[in-house]
Amino acid sequence: MDAKHFEGFFVAQLSRVGYSGNFSGKSGAKPDGVAIFWRDERLKLINHETVRFSDGSSDVSAVALFRDLATEQELVLASAHLCPGKDEAAELRRHSQVKQLLDHIQRFSGPVPVILATDLNAEPVATEKGGLPRAVPAVLEHQLGLQSAYIDPPYTTWKRRPKGEVCRVIDYMFFTVEAFQRVALLSLPSSEEMPEERLPCHSYPSDHLSLMAVLRLKAARDNPQREVRCCFIS
Repeated sequence: MDAKHFEGFFVAQLSRVGYSGNFSGKSGAKPDGVAIFWRDERLKLINHETVRFSDGSSDVSAVALFRDLATEQELVLASAHLCPGKDEAAELRRHSQVKQLLDHIQRFSGPVPVILATDLNAEPVATEKGGLPRAVPAVLEHQLGLQSAYIDPPYTTWKRRPKGEVCRVIDYMFFTVEAFQRVALLSLPSSEEMPEERLPCHSYPSDHLSLMAVLRLKAARDNPQREVRCCFIS
């Protein structure tokens, strides 16, 4: 999220339909960061923190604690953007960032259910340059008990670069598996549906595909008020 777009467009437009938002900017002179938006009639913001990493990078994450006004259930929404890079050094750095972020969320939230939407910049499988995956397994193996909403998606970004096409899975939505049941997902376009120019393009204005999940708290499976609709745009 670009800081000027957060203030100049998203806050103004989303407030007209009942949403509020918080922005956490990258450190230094970076113009972008991450944002969390929520519907005021459904969620009340209790606390919000920006998470910065010990490696001195400008990468940033945001963690927010909410109370669901329909059910009085508390939940945590988190958004993160980790360091880029396709080599092993970058993957090791992301592994460290993931552990710091999840440990922070655990201290911040305690037993409260968590939804984490993130551009990890990390693939879930081994790659020639990066070696074994470390960041994604670190999320799935953490004590928070998170599961990915999308199971084995074909890609979340597909773009053309001077050295060739880049088609990878690097964006994720994770949720506390003991607390939530996955009800529905936004479908990703098939390879046949992808425009020839790839991403971004007129049909898909970002170089990442949008992810969306409908999650229901398992404590009340027959109550539609217990559903949480979460959309991630990177």
